[in-house]
Amino acid sequence: MPPGADGRVSRLQTPRTWTPRRRLEYPLDALNLQTHAPEEYAGKAVDFGGASYVVGPLLGGRSKYFVHALVNARSGLALHVIKVRRDHGADPAAARVASHETARAMALIRDRFRRDGSQIVIPFAFAVDGAGGTFEVHDNVDALGDPALPATVALLASRQKAGAGDTAGAIVDLRALLDQAPAHTVAWNDLGVRLLSAGDAAAAYDAVTHAVLIEPNLGLYRFNQALFAARAGYPTVAASRFLMLHERFPALHDHDEIGLELLLEDGRPEAAAQLTEHLPDARRDEISATVHAAIASRAEARRLASLGRPNPGGPDAATRLAYLAAAELASSNDWEIRLNHALTLMAVGQWTAAADALLRDLKRGPAFFLGYRLANAAYCHIQREDWAAALPLLHGLHAHLTRNGAPPNPFDLPSVATWWDGVGVTEERPEAAAELLTRAAAVLRDPTVQALAGWYQDAVHAYPPLPVSPPEAPPPSARLRWWERVFRWRP
Repeated sequence: MPPGADGRVSRLQTPRTWTPRRRLEYPLDALNLQTHAPEEYAGKAVDFGGASYVVGPLLGGRSKYFVHALVNARSGLALHVIKVRRDHGADPAAARVASHETARAMALIRDRFRRDGSQIVIPFAFAVDGAGGTFEVHDNVDALGDPALPATVALLASRQKAGAGDTAGAIVDLRALLDQAPAHTVAWNDLGVRLLSAGDAAAAYDAVTHAVLIEPNLGLYRFNQALFAARAGYPTVAASRFLMLHERFPALHDHDEIGLELLLEDGRPEAAAQLTEHLPDARRDEISATVHAAIASRAEARRLASLGRPNPGGPDAATRLAYLAAAELASSNDWEIRLNHALTLMAVGQWTAAADALLRDLKRGPAFFLGYRLANAAYCHIQREDWAAALPLLHGLHAHLTRNGAPPNPFDLPSVATWWDGVGVTEERPEAAAELLTRAAAVLRDPTVQALAGWYQDAVHAYPPLPVSPPEAPPPSARLRWWERVFRWRP
């Protein structure tokens, strides 16, 4: 049964649009160090890294810093602290340099401890050039809130159950907690961890995604997103989530070795090569050799695949298929090459092989392309008149298109695809797909398939009509050609 055919929709199956990250150099406008004293920050509301916070009261700490907790406005949890050097007022430039040096030094120490296998935990920190000065932001992941609050008591009780092996009981407790405190990000992350232990990686991904949406500035949550997606069998989502983590926190190298594996699994060795510098010394050379071999294989595979692309005046279909088959052998993890091989099989009428190849990688590639895989595999089976194989795919396509609870936009309906170029898909106009679905609806007499056929017929009318070439003029008669020669003649 394809994903979505049973009506369940996971965030792993919903479309994603890449949004450039909100730069961390533009936060904390309300804490302008040129107009506000750090000891007066308490109670101010600030936006930072895509979330809203309230600055907590001044905390005791080392004498060279003003220290405040950053309380997430939605969860009420203080998972970060903000620090301002006390010498900032006397020499802002020197304080800025010192804050950045502190963040770099802490990153190096954390990196060294991690590579040496030390059990010492140093919180992740980074420096931010904000409004009127420089701030240091430190993770405070162990801040669970007031220990007397019911939510904290329930969270700790769930951890005790999990530690005793009662994973199911811990999940029940966490769900009850989240019914009462739906923005408790620590509980959402814990729920994801417990669900993963229980074998439901897709639900674990959904749980930790709740945490990320509320608290996007914690590397632990973002790494768990990538890890849980990988465990659920979605390597492209996993690799993309890890790259988003690495872009937002480039000095955080705690998870580089796992991230490198995720990138290689999704066929991205060039991105993986950027992570080899911070690997443990004992394995760096071995892993680097593996990564560079993958880069060389992928380059050769992409060269062969480019020869298999359909181009006017290019090689015939049999030759293109040979190039794509060779490219697939050269880089076994490149789902884009396998996809184009499948679409080329479909273009030459090898319906069974094309359908099998399209369905082999359902969980690879961008989430929106799931609809194209289901649709085109169904089109292959319709061409074969294998209605038993086409019906569940069409049901899965219908569930995918209506996952948001509304009929699809006519321009979003997946038509007969011919090539994937790494960014978008080349496809035929909807007439071909509408004709196939109309045939299927007439044979199957299934309400879901009839609804699909109706949407595609509507899409045909929504597209602008094809331009009609003017009819060619009939050739002139022999007598007319003779008179034309007479009148054109000049002595």
